[in-house]
Amino acid sequence: MSINNVFLVGRLGAAPESRTTPAGKQLCTMRLATDHWDKAQNAKVAEWHQVVVWDEAAENCIKFLGTGSQVAVEGRINTRRFDGEDGKPRYWTEIVARRVTFLGGGRERPGAAVGAATQGAPAVDDIPF
Repeated sequence: MSINNVFLVGRLGAAPESRTTPAGKQLCTMRLATDHWDKAQNAKVAEWHQVVVWDEAAENCIKFLGTGSQVAVEGRINTRRFDGEDGKPRYWTEIVARRVTFLGGGRERPGAAVGAATQGAPAVDDIPF
């Protein structure tokens, strides 16, 4: 048995970005900051996560979230391999969200509501980038 599940609570570092795949599926990407205490630096250190949200949940994130919005993200970790311009392998790790819960706070867009956005994530082959 194996488990690939992640739960993060943090704030968006920028407004979500929207895209549509060639197959017509809506997606958005978000940069989520979490932090932890670093004893060596004696300070909080930010960790940045790339989050991918699909379909209706993506539309809700675009509509209601903005820079500084606090969210909880439940999903799975996905790492993709691709060849760089130099021909060397590169890797991209992201969180594919199953559920995004809007927690409020921060600088949300006007009219934003606290709520949740959920969806079924597509197969990795459907991701256009």
